[in-house]
Amino acid sequence: MEVEAYFLAKDDGIVAGIALAEMIFNEVDPTLKVEWFRKDGDNVVRGLKFGKVHGRAHSIVVAKRVVLNFMQRMSGIATLTKAMADTAHPACILKTRKTAPAFRLVDKWAVLIGGGQNHRMGLFDMVMIKDNHISIAGGVSNVNRYS
Repeated sequence: MEVEAYFLAKDDGIVAGIALAEMIFNEVDPTLKVEWFRKDGDNVVRGLKFGKVHGRAHSIVVAKRVVLNFMQRMSGIATLTKAMADTAHPACILKTRKTAPAFRLVDKWAVLIGGGQNHRMGLFDMVMIKDNHISIAGGVSNVNRYS
């Protein structure tokens, strides 16, 4: 059976995860047709239909929960990031590496969509000296000896 399903904003905010949703729908069933009325980073208001998917009902049902879980998480992060970035302007909101297990890339992507910046992917690509490092080392000048 062929059906059409709409994406409906449950609250005001920033939509995020559209590109990922397309990848998921395509992985489940490449014949599904997805159409968006907004793009990642756009404002949405409660009740707005911002996209639709058309195709086999079974395929849509298989993909929808995964798509919605990712989009809800990413949209929440993007919405909060946007609010913080607007408040902090001209300062930048930076996302560090601490994220939910296995969600680092998705969470960092949502921060970018919301107007924040990513600080680092992991411990391997940038150094961040914290207060506890300075305290343990006995001062900033001693931190390098204990790293």
